Amino acid sequence: MFSKYIVPAIAATNLLNGVEGSSRHRHLHKKDVVYAATEVDVTTVWETVTVTAGDETPAATPSAANFVAAAAPDSSYEASSVATTATSSSEAVIVAPTTYSTPSTTTLSTVQTSAAAPETSSTSTYVAVTTTAAASTTSTAAASTTSAASTGSSSSSGTKRGLGYNDASLVSTIVSAASASFGWCYDWGFTNGGLTANINYIPMLWGPTHYDSSWSEAASAAVSDGVEALLSFNECDNAGQANLDAATAATYHTEYFSEYQGKIKIGAPSITSSADAGLGLDWLASFMSACGSSCPIDFVNLHWYGPGGEEGAQTFLDYLVEAYTQTNYPVWVTEFGVTSGDEDTFLTYALDQLDNNSTYSFVDKYAYFYLATGYLMESTTSLSTAGSIYASSS
Repeated sequence: MFSKYIVPAIAATNLLNGVEGSSRHRHLHKKDVVYAATEVDVTTVWETVTVTAGDETPAATPSAANFVAAAAPDSSYEASSVATTATSSSEAVIVAPTTYSTPSTTTLSTVQTSAAAPETSSTSTYVAVTTTAAASTTSTAAASTTSAASTGSSSSSGTKRGLGYNDASLVSTIVSAASASFGWCYDWGFTNGGLTANINYIPMLWGPTHYDSSWSEAASAAVSDGVEALLSFNECDNAGQANLDAATAATYHTEYFSEYQGKIKIGAPSITSSADAGLGLDWLASFMSACGSSCPIDFVNLHWYGPGGEEGAQTFLDYLVEAYTQTNYPVWVTEFGVTSGDEDTFLTYALDQLDNNSTYSFVDKYAYFYLATGYLMESTTSLSTAGSIYASSS
């Protein structure tokens, strides 16, 4: 399903510019994944640039260290057209990767990926897939309002653990093999790609360029069906993803989500865990300020990528606390993953803390990156070691 090319490199220059160790990443999307090297010269002048093969538009690259990108839906969210910020096209948008820095004392090599944003068509339909138990609780959660969320209280219904996927058939595979309970899933779009597993599907508007009337239909159907939440734009602080400044993102977010405020939980646009100025939590603070007190938000949406092991897991958990302390909103973590080191120990420790330690009760939902072969799956029919841990009770 994926074509992959991995080029690790030590980003020495960027490390001297403030990158101390592991970058936590950004995102991935769609079928074709291309791993590219840093330090590629293109027409735009940057110290470090990364481009997707065949894509002439470079992504601005802050200081580099490790990250892994996330994949957009095979089950494409569908709309009448796809546009970049400069052009419109009926083809899938190919997005270029970026690298990010995080405070750390461990120097890691850079691994870069890119992928396409969801493809579009004019025949979009939203299909709700929920469990009976979840439906009875999410209808209550849908009544959550922004004012309630601003208190920082957590109102998670059902299990926190979720799945990000491209291939809907894999959801059935892991759910049937799991001793843990998966409560929700998403595919970076707002159709479910033929999902048949008995699990809540959460629609997402990947970016303003993917908006049309089919989003309104999907969001309205989600409200009617008692779905728990709607997800807003993907990594606006990443030049290779939704790529919006905070003020512009706030304008679009308000335009496309205000209609549903108070009827269903609404997430803020997801952010990278970059520690660079103006990105990550800095970008989120600017967004919250620009969006104002009446902004249609009930939780913040975080991504994190970094080192493995128990120490790496604690760094991840500390980042979640930092975000919660800054925003006082419940937290969804819709992407997180390990870029180096011991993934098994990381997962075992992090899952136990997220599920059982009240310190992290503000985390309503989380989804490890991600449900695909080479990640949570060893093959289309069997789980990887990480997948087995993720599918186990903690």
